[in-house]
Amino acid sequence: MREIAVALVRSHESSLSSGMAGGLLLAVELHLHCCDRESGGLLDEALKAVVGAISTRPLEPTLWSGLVGLLYSIEYLEHRFPGKAGGDVKNFVDSTDELLLSFIDAATPGRVHFDLISGLTGVGAYALMRSDVTRAAALYQAVEAKLSTWANAEVRGGLAWRTTPRQLREPIPESTRQFGHLDYGIAHGQPGVLLLLAAGVEYGLTSDFNKTSSLIRAALDHVLASEASNSQVSKYPYFDPQTMQDASRLAWCYGDISVAFSIRAAGRVLSDSSLELHAENLVLDRLAQDPGTFLLKDNALCHGRAGVLLLCKKMGIDTSHAALVKIRAELERGFESSAVLHESNDLLDGAGGILMAELAPSSGGRHSWDSALCLGF
Repeated sequence: MREIAVALVRSHESSLSSGMAGGLLLAVELHLHCCDRESGGLLDEALKAVVGAISTRPLEPTLWSGLVGLLYSIEYLEHRFPGKAGGDVKNFVDSTDELLLSFIDAATPGRVHFDLISGLTGVGAYALMRSDVTRAAALYQAVEAKLSTWANAEVRGGLAWRTTPRQLREPIPESTRQFGHLDYGIAHGQPGVLLLLAAGVEYGLTSDFNKTSSLIRAALDHVLASEASNSQVSKYPYFDPQTMQDASRLAWCYGDISVAFSIRAAGRVLSDSSLELHAENLVLDRLAQDPGTFLLKDNALCHGRAGVLLLCKKMGIDTSHAALVKIRAELERGFESSAVLHESNDLLDGAGGILMAELAPSSGGRHSWDSALCLGF
């Protein structure tokens, strides 16, 4: 773990996904487990690298690739080791709230994404990590208010957030060139928003419980109405309209398990046990399919085995399930191999995220490291 943390801390990248910010999260966990001089020195080095990146680099206000991710890593350090960052760093982090609030206020759907990875939902996930509950609530409420104005009434009922053509990667399919599409993954779509809203209720950050609950219910109505009743594999596509194979992968970023986790969270804050049961059955039904349809090609947190196992652990899915036993065995073979654990040390797509997923407790919390994945439950 130390070697991977060192590689990220000393990376030329600064991001939470693949650089110093992700390295700081790993360094925090390493020091929690070792608590020796060596791990303490790495923690100091990681903090210095993150602060240096903030002060010397042009950074976009995004969670997984920009400024918000670096701030997130500092706040996680502050939660685990109060006072470690120092007064000057804390004051600087506090001062960025006004900049983020101005960014949120000026955001428009054509220029700023609503999603977790690079958009407003990601700023909301950072709010969950803020140490100061008053500041956390102010940021969260600003994000929720903006997201509520961006929600669209859709033909299947309820509310949804549409990815605009400008936010699609080239080449843009003809079917989405004019209107964009609806996205059904935590990373870029409806489940990520639903999870953030549920967290707002769960941790008392919303200003109006009834209003937020109504928004959750409307978003949930759309998600539930989008489930395919006649699918023999995954019940949810990647996008609507779908422009690739019908069956979406089994992963954190996309697919039935991604959607199910958001339904479960919504059911929890709405005190609706039938929704939690529906979410569990959605996962179990998918795990019962031919493993060849899982499309698991690596061990990564984002779209590989580590993310699947983390989601199932958090949902309390029985780990003796045959599909999960096989996925676990494939993941462990990667660690036992004499080859590199993964193609990279990245948190989102590499060995760093695999290690963090292994260390994650089954329960979360507002300050859980994986609130950046919208999994702080």
